[in-house]
Amino acid sequence: MVNMNAFDKAMKAALSGPEAKKVKVDKHEFNVKKATTSGDRVSGRKVKGQLSHCLALRDDDQIYYECKIQAGQMVSIEQINIRIDESWMNKIARDIWVELKDVIVEALKNKGTAGDTNKGQFELQRLVEEAEDVKKRIFEESKKLLDGSWRGEAYFLILNIVGRHTINEAQTVYRQTRPPTKKPPTRRDPRPTKPPVRDHRTKEGGRTQVP
Repeated sequence: MVNMNAFDKAMKAALSGPEAKKVKVDKHEFNVKKATTSGDRVSGRKVKGQLSHCLALRDDDQIYYECKIQAGQMVSIEQINIRIDESWMNKIARDIWVELKDVIVEALKNKGTAGDTNKGQFELQRLVEEAEDVKKRIFEESKKLLDGSWRGEAYFLILNIVGRHTINEAQTVYRQTRPPTKKPPTRRDPRPTKPPVRDHRTKEGGRTQVP
């Protein structure tokens, strides 16, 4: 069962820092470092991050991940590359882009999202408007990766981190590119104005005279 406090702590560490130590989301402990972003939004933003699988009797396993996020009118995520440096050997992890794409497509299913979801492209405005719902759906779909292994738990964390980075990037681009909101024209009161009522009393010598 996912520990939500630990999950939120891991997401915060990866997105905004600082590093979180010995976070146990399910069955294994991880150190979660803040992910870095580089590149411009024209050519795409590259996200790089690192998790450490905490071990007691030997050096921690190091998991490195990176992907590229392109956000314009359409939002796309390029392949996620994951490399695992296990303490006794270096090993290249399998590419889990298929899992991420399937998770996000499933998360946006029946949402009327424009764009080619089979290519991992999603409509910017739709992704922004439904950001919180999409995060929850990615979370629920990615739980199928939790098979009790530390690798499955690492993949689960990475999918959610990348998904949230994608949504954050979409929100930033949307704020910068959306047209300014036009203020509605000031409505005038259609009711005719009444002429001012003239007081029949006159002032004379500082006193009010009443006929």
